[in-house]
Amino acid sequence: TNRTGKPSEITFVDSSSLSVQQDSKSETLPFNRIYFGAPGTGKSYGVSKLIKSVYPNFDKENDEQSAYVFRTTLHPEYSYSDFVGQIMPVEKEDGFDYSFTPGVFTRALKKAMLENLAVENGIQEEPKKVFLVLEELSRANVAAVFGDLFQLLDRDNKGKSEYSISNAIIS
Repeated sequence: TNRTGKPSEITFVDSSSLSVQQDSKSETLPFNRIYFGAPGTGKSYGVSKLIKSVYPNFDKENDEQSAYVFRTTLHPEYSYSDFVGQIMPVEKEDGFDYSFTPGVFTRALKKAMLENLAVENGIQEEPKKVFLVLEELSRANVAAVFGDLFQLLDRDNKGKSEYSISNAIIS
């Protein structure tokens, strides 16, 4: 539980007792779920099963449901620049230019924001769920990968972050 006594938005699921029973379509707030356990115990399988409860065809090639699933594997050299994005040289007709190349977090965030805008503008009734899956989290230096974004994991009972951050690059 968090400081207010309400259940935490982060759920730890031991892969030795892994079963995805919950219908994630009925959840109204975003959630964070961390699967843990020994290699080969079904963590990735459990995540895929959860995603398939919302998007049954997400893993099919060229399926539009895949556009809502962002998956990456972390490793010891994975950094904030990989996760959030970085300014990179881009070849143009007349030479090079430097522009922001979004990382997996920024791409997932943009997709989620576009979904919310579609609801606000009356284009659709509910936003589609966006999944950001980070495999092998324990292999990376998580402080170096998340940086100030760690603060966004701590949410109030309305799903809003209790702490704000300012990131001009993502903006």
